Amino acid sequence: IDNGGTAEKPIIVEGYTTTPGDQPVFSNFDDETDADPSKLPVLTGNNRSGTAVEVSANNVILRHFMFQEFATGIWMSRSDNIEIDSVYVKNIGNNSPDLKVYGGLGITLKSSTNSTVKNSAVVNAGGQLFTIFEGSNNTLENNKGFGSLSDGQRNSVDYYVILFKTNGN
Repeated sequence: IDNGGTAEKPIIVEGYTTTPGDQPVFSNFDDETDADPSKLPVLTGNNRSGTAVEVSANNVILRHFMFQEFATGIWMSRSDNIEIDSVYVKNIGNNSPDLKVYGGLGITLKSSTNSTVKNSAVVNAGGQLFTIFEGSNNTLENNKGFGSLSDGQRNSVDYYVILFKTNGN
């Protein structure tokens, strides 16, 4: 997403079940229960490569999606006033059995300010689940993260939450 909105009129990218505006109901997000893919749009990557969504714009709302099988789930860079709500990211990155390959970024905010990630979950992002890097006044609210070896990719989790060179978060 390269073009943003304004504070009064943000760009809204919203998934729905059957009718625009309906709000998919998520499960309790535990490590054994996925979000129901019949209730929200699912974007599936190829061979755990690439990025599901990149945001480099201001005033964007992204909600009600599932992203799986990418190297990176959501990457926000130099973006202000972003809201990510009710997003489920799973099986991100690929840690090879011999550990020569290490990766997987769930949801990352880089050089972003005044942004919020809420009511979301990241499961099996091998490197990092939630990362705020060089940002300020960002919020992680009511999120869950899990790592397990059950996906067959040795894809547990190295870091659940990283705050690096940040303030006011």
